[in-house]
Amino acid sequence: NHWRKVAVTHDAVYAVTAQPGNQRYLLAGAGGGIYLSHDGGLHWQRRLILRNSAGTAFAWQPGSARVIFAGTVSGGSGGSTSVLVSRDAGVTWHVFGSHLNSWGGVMSLALTPQGSVFAGTMGNAVWRTSHAGKAWNKVANGMPPTNDHGAGLATIPGKPGTVFVGTLGNGVYGTSDGGRHWTSISGGLPAERNA
Repeated sequence: NHWRKVAVTHDAVYAVTAQPGNQRYLLAGAGGGIYLSHDGGLHWQRRLILRNSAGTAFAWQPGSARVIFAGTVSGGSGGSTSVLVSRDAGVTWHVFGSHLNSWGGVMSLALTPQGSVFAGTMGNAVWRTSHAGKAWNKVANGMPPTNDHGAGLATIPGKPGTVFVGTLGNGVYGTSDGGRHWTSISGGLPAERNA
């Protein structure tokens, strides 16, 4: 019913999340960094500097209020695309996994209780690794070969291996085998219209 404006940074803010069980503990991904608020957004402190990059996605590890993942997008020369992990609720951050070959940036993240981390990217489909943070692997069998943005990811608690990805212009795809095969589940959705 009511909204108020609170400045986080002069750059754009792309993602916001609250700590599970604590609505006053917020994290914001923005151009230039990841920001933390302990008081419901009244005051913000930058916890990670992202040079020529932006924080664009968050996902908490299922069942944890301490382990959180963040995705980034490169904003130009010297910027980087990566997935980061914090094991202290966003106070400190470290690069998570290796070989995430997504030049376009991370748009979405999802974690499963069974130990997989999924990253939806800009124009480079969906990637997966384990909670242990080993090498990332592209998992796109059955997804469209072009314009394969992973704009949004969702999982279903209690259904191991089931993940959904929303794309830009190609509808929604789903997998029930942890990303090995994807199929379109877009029946009934309106087709994309060109303006």
